[in-house]
Amino acid sequence: MPVSTSYGLAKGWPVAAGQAIFALAISGTPGAATIGSSYSFTPTATGGVGTKVFSFDNSAGLTANGLSFSTSTGAITGTATGSAGTITGTITVTDSSGSATLPISITVSSTLPDTFDRMTATFTFDSMTTPTFDRSI
Repeated sequence: MPVSTSYGLAKGWPVAAGQAIFALAISGTPGAATIGSSYSFTPTATGGVGTKVFSFDNSAGLTANGLSFSTSTGAITGTATGSAGTITGTITVTDSSGSATLPISITVSSTLPDTFDRMTATFTFDSMTTPTFDRSI
């Protein structure tokens, strides 16, 4: 929803007469990350006034998993490491008009399956024949 120009001028924002100011908003849904693979998510920030600065309230959770956060774009990038789990937190974007938040959750999964099928192998040796191998899963 646009904010009136007179409100923007009263707040000291650099707006021209008749210019609509839209409220600051942030959106986006991060995808899952896989250990050993590159990862990238960038939220979309719209509206507001002036330079936008981003912050994330769980940067330790990102760095422990090989990911980093950009305060200029809000991007989360890197190659996922660490262990499987979920990274949660809130991205906040701030400019001269105020701030907006985006709660996020990134599921980090292993490249290996969580369970393995059991495999058995049987070798048979006979002095008169070639060894044979039988396997079953």
